[in-house]
Amino acid sequence: MSTNTQYTEAIARIKDKLDIVQVISEYVILKKAGRNYIGLCPFHKEKTPSFSVNPVKQIFKCFGCGAAGDAIAFLMKIHNQNFNEVIADLAQKFGIELPQFKGGGASNTELKKQLLKANKLAAEFYHKALDSYAQGKKVKDYLAKRDITDNVIKDYMIGYSPNQPSELMDYLKKEHGFSDDILEKAGLLSQRSNGQGYLDRFRNRLMIPIMDENDNVIGFGARALEDGQNPKYLNSPDSILYNKSKVMFGLNKAKEAIREKDSAIIMEGYFDVIRAQVNGVKNVVASSGTSLTQGHLKTLSRYMNERRIYLAFDSDSAGQAATLRGAEVVKEAFMGLGEIKQYDESFGHGEFSCEIRVVVSAEGKDPDEFIKAKGGEAYLSLVEKAPLLIDFEIDSIIKTGGKDASPQEKAKVIKKIVKVLSQVQNQIIRSEYIKTVAQSLDVSQMALRAELDLYQAPATPSEQASLSNVTKTSTKLQIAQKKLLSCYFVDGSNIPPSTLNNYLDEVEFTEETLSQIKKSLREISEQAENTEILQKMLIDGFVGQIQAQQEIIDIINYSGEIKDLGSSLMKQYIEETVFFIKRARAKQVQNELKSRYYEAKDDEMSSQLIQYEVRDKLKQVNRLKLGDIHEQKI
Repeated sequence: MSTNTQYTEAIARIKDKLDIVQVISEYVILKKAGRNYIGLCPFHKEKTPSFSVNPVKQIFKCFGCGAAGDAIAFLMKIHNQNFNEVIADLAQKFGIELPQFKGGGASNTELKKQLLKANKLAAEFYHKALDSYAQGKKVKDYLAKRDITDNVIKDYMIGYSPNQPSELMDYLKKEHGFSDDILEKAGLLSQRSNGQGYLDRFRNRLMIPIMDENDNVIGFGARALEDGQNPKYLNSPDSILYNKSKVMFGLNKAKEAIREKDSAIIMEGYFDVIRAQVNGVKNVVASSGTSLTQGHLKTLSRYMNERRIYLAFDSDSAGQAATLRGAEVVKEAFMGLGEIKQYDESFGHGEFSCEIRVVVSAEGKDPDEFIKAKGGEAYLSLVEKAPLLIDFEIDSIIKTGGKDASPQEKAKVIKKIVKVLSQVQNQIIRSEYIKTVAQSLDVSQMALRAELDLYQAPATPSEQASLSNVTKTSTKLQIAQKKLLSCYFVDGSNIPPSTLNNYLDEVEFTEETLSQIKKSLREISEQAENTEILQKMLIDGFVGQIQAQQEIIDIINYSGEIKDLGSSLMKQYIEETVFFIKRARAKQVQNELKSRYYEAKDDEMSSQLIQYEVRDKLKQVNRLKLGDIHEQKI
């Protein structure tokens, strides 16, 4: 079997494993809308979703900027990669052997394999170092005091990085033949301060491997062991494996529980997550070495339908600040998909883009301390009673004032509360909060409502963005050509593909991409049993060609405008569209000839000949009538 054939077969196997909703959900937060999914387009700024994903047809389309295609086209566009690079990445992801072809993309895949191998061996080295190094045994004693058992240490591959400059580097280079370049790219080495050579990035630290969703070691969180050892936590740098703004620690063990409970609890620390998961609170994750980001939420949203987010950060002032920052990130991530749930006694879950709750203990303990003291069941009870974000915010603000506060203090409190209440769009819910807050502060409801009416929230960056910079490039002629091609995708029109082919033979397409699509439809239309198969055949025929796939999806979408026409009206529609295209094309030729005439006017003979051509073409345009179109018996 030839290399080309093997490559083609591998692509087919990769495409069979792709689900467009799963692929796009890694980058876009999607919400079910009828049979399709919608979200905010990742290719241009918008605040109202115009990005649609069709799981049946396995295509996406943005009705704002025009981006469209299949899953591979999406990955090409989102990563700015060529077709072969995307295929190489997918082959590695699905474990499909991919032969070298056209020099494309396999080098990046090979690099990822080497980095994954280096990280796995490093994790094993650190794990064994707990027993083989004297300081490692002290680390085990420290873990035992924190009630981290040997089974937990083994399950999470917790380890120790020796307090030597190059223990890991020497081991991986001598025993496994890794180069400095690979080990540096894996984030395991750092350059020496004098620029001369490398040393181990992690030294004398408690090592916690960070896994991806498939249990591959992609990085490390390293905790300091000595007083004055800074930073307290040192993480792996970003690499082609590890993106700290997307990776959630513990997701590999939490993903099934998140699916089952349709919710995720986000904590701050590695040991918070480990403690919770070991004690039966399974749907727990933490951001990895950074504050909560939209990338983290996009990762999580793939596992939830109702998007119930529990923020369970520490109870100190820094933790509360992190809670409020995280809440803003959550709200921004899900903005545009609907309202955020703001009142427990109101509607059902399905009407909201997400639900944000805050988990806090009355004792002010962080999750690790609370679960260690009271157990997992007690923490689950705490989660069950967790207030909605808006209630948490209002209660926190009211605690700074109260009925006995001075008028000036109450004014400051109300100023903060008004900012929170301004986000409540439902007037009944807003009214209930006004009543509750007014009673808590012993102020007039009327005065509080007046302050709320006067409040004007600053515009967010998303609200400032508009679609004014989105350009539509299709001309009327191109749209007409697309609409003509869309007739192939109308079920039950009683117009056979052979008849459509005859009509298409009469029409000249000058735009290259549409011309190629026309030619392809001409060749495959009579082979397909139905329009669904025809669509798949056509898209597969242009795999990796983003522009062509965008045009194809436009064509398919136009078919929805004419799906209810009967045979007679469909025939009339086709003939009128053919007429428009032929007339528009004739005018184009006429204009081209006029340009040539003016360019050649200094050459009397040439200009006369062109002038005759212009007059002849003008007569043809004027004579062209709808009845001139070739009649077909349908």
